Amino acid sequence: MVVNVAHHPDQGEKTVETIKERGGEAALVQADVSDESAVERLIDETVATFGGLDILVNNAGVVAEGPAEDLNMDEWDRILALNLTGTYLCCGMAARKVMIPQRGGRIVNISSIDAKIGLPGGNPAIQISSYHTSKRGVNMLTRCLALEWVSYGITVNSIGPGWNDTESNAGYFVDPAKLELVLSDTPMRRLGNPEELVGAAIFLSSDAASFITGQNLIVDGGYTCW
Repeated sequence: MVVNVAHHPDQGEKTVETIKERGGEAALVQADVSDESAVERLIDETVATFGGLDILVNNAGVVAEGPAEDLNMDEWDRILALNLTGTYLCCGMAARKVMIPQRGGRIVNISSIDAKIGLPGGNPAIQISSYHTSKRGVNMLTRCLALEWVSYGITVNSIGPGWNDTESNAGYFVDPAKLELVLSDTPMRRLGNPEELVGAAIFLSSDAASFITGQNLIVDGGYTCW
């Protein structure tokens, strides 16, 4: 397995060590997925290290919070470049270089429930319009690629996580009112654990999901059931 990080190699090394401790093989690559040349290097190094590429999980993403009318273009471009363009580049490079020639592969894109719904803009407000837009794009990209590449034996699906207890979300929940806003709309009345997404990714990457493509699997504690 290749673990890719752009800016935090210490976190990547920790993940690699965890995989090795559990009996797996892993290597670290540093590549900015919004940079086409870096993505090509990522795919090439993966193939050189492990001899092929059967499963691609696109999990890079960033969030910018604030009113839409105040979001500057540099910030908008940064969110779209990493969340959407980065997903497109990784999918396209993996397909063109490896999966189409070998006529098979599994692609899993990490989207969000924010691709399906808006969030309250009142008080307290959680305003992340650029993130919503980028993840909606990921969902549509997933469906389009699934249709384009189905004849090559490639499945393309996405996972839509709900609110999880992660470092990137910690800033929202410094405000207890925002945490209660999320919990009150989550039937399970708790935040998710990132490890609870692992099963969904393994399923969509496995032969058990061989007849599933172009779908978005929601993992949100019931948040979008209302």
